[in-house]
Amino acid sequence: MPYIPPTLLKKLYVKGSLSNTEEGFAFKLKNTLAPGTIVAFKALVVDGNPCALESVCLITASGERPAAGVGSKTPFLLEINREVTVAVKGLKLEPGHHKITVKVSTKEVGDLEIPVEDEI
Repeated sequence: MPYIPPTLLKKLYVKGSLSNTEEGFAFKLKNTLAPGTIVAFKALVVDGNPCALESVCLITASGERPAAGVGSKTPFLLEINREVTVAVKGLKLEPGHHKITVKVSTKEVGDLEIPVEDEI
């Protein structure tokens, strides 16, 4: 499988999009690399602490999908230039710098770790 360097994956994050919401926090990713198919949403780690996948939702213009519901039989299509909001319920972030890692498995390149760094 092809290797995608973290510096390239870091570009998927929409800078400045990390924010607290009424229900938790959210940030945006925008696929500017190539069409992809997420066949497993494996983890979301915030400042070294894993979030429960049941609290993570993927939001696009066409609707919401629970991250825990993404699988090989129910893939999440990540079209080119498509923006996805990753929303986490039940966890608000303190003001300051945060490191987030999105771990997914794709049909095209296998496992990926998308690094996100930003401030609230």
